[in-house]
Amino acid sequence: MLWIFYILPLVYCQQVFNFNTDLHDYYVNGQSMLEFHKNLVDIPSVKPSELAVAQYIEQFLSSNGLTVELHKAAENRYNVYAFAGDERNSKILLTSHIDTVPPFFPYSIDGSRIYGRGSCDAKAS
Repeated sequence: MLWIFYILPLVYCQQVFNFNTDLHDYYVNGQSMLEFHKNLVDIPSVKPSELAVAQYIEQFLSSNGLTVELHKAAENRYNVYAFAGDERNSKILLTSHIDTVPPFFPYSIDGSRIYGRGSCDAKAS
């Protein structure tokens, strides 16, 4: 199973996000996180082909101020390491996975429900 590693020490959170604006935009308004979720679900990541989704996560995290490294685990399978600052000296490790099982089906919304492979799995977390 491919694991995705987000390393984010709490002491650096203020450097990464401005808590008064960024988190409000992401979690209260919700639009940006829904768009991020849609983009994740729309990228097929059926085992063993997770490279495209790993690259998308890498771009998203680096554009939000984190240092990001992709580490090859196997052909087309990568671990994503992300951390604040220039050094890997984090005290907290959050893990998840980005692979999905067949068949792939794309993102869609029906009323208040969201569908798509990974929507009720780690792509939703």
